[in-house]
Amino acid sequence: MSVIKNLYPNSNRTATERHPNNNKNVNKDNNKDSLSPKDDQKEKVDYGKFIEWFNQKTGKRFKNVESNRKIIRARINEGYSKSELAKVVEFKSKQWKEDPKMNPYLRITTIFAPSHFGNYLNEANGYSKSSNITSTTTSDGQRVGKTPEEIVNKEAEHLKEIERRAQEAKAINEH
Repeated sequence: MSVIKNLYPNSNRTATERHPNNNKNVNKDNNKDSLSPKDDQKEKVDYGKFIEWFNQKTGKRFKNVESNRKIIRARINEGYSKSELAKVVEFKSKQWKEDPKMNPYLRITTIFAPSHFGNYLNEANGYSKSSNITSTTTSDGQRVGKTPEEIVNKEAEHLKEIERRAQEAKAINEH
C-alpha cells in the first residue's frame, strides 16, 4: 500500500480534492448545463431545444441524450458560441440536405466533430461574406427584401449551374 501511496500520493483524496478546478455541475433535467463560476462567460445551452431545432433544420430525429449533448457541450467549452453552432447547422443543412450523398452526414457527431467544426465554421463565414448574405434572413433562409421573383430566378440560375457542372463532369468521365 505504501508503494501505491508513493506512486499516487493523492489516491485517498476525493476527485474534487485531486482536481479542484474540475467542478462542472450538470443539471438533473438533462437539458441545461450549469457551468462552474469560472465559466460564467460561456453561454448556457438548452440542449433539448437545440437538438429539436437541429432536427427541424436537418430533417433528422436525433434524441436529447448525453452522447449528443456531450459533443455539443465540447464545442461550447472550446469557446464557440451558440450562434456559431447554429450558423454551421444552417450552412451544412442548406449544403447537404438535398444531396443524397451528403445527407447521411447531417448528424450531430459529424457537424460538431472537433476535427470538422472549425473548418465548417470557416466555410460558413466565407460563404456568408462572398455571397453578401446579411444575418437577417427569412424563415426559408433567404435575405430579407428579396422579391419572390428574385428568389425564383436565383434558384433557377443555381440549378442551371449545377446541371452545367454535372454535364461537364460527365463529359470528362466519358473521355
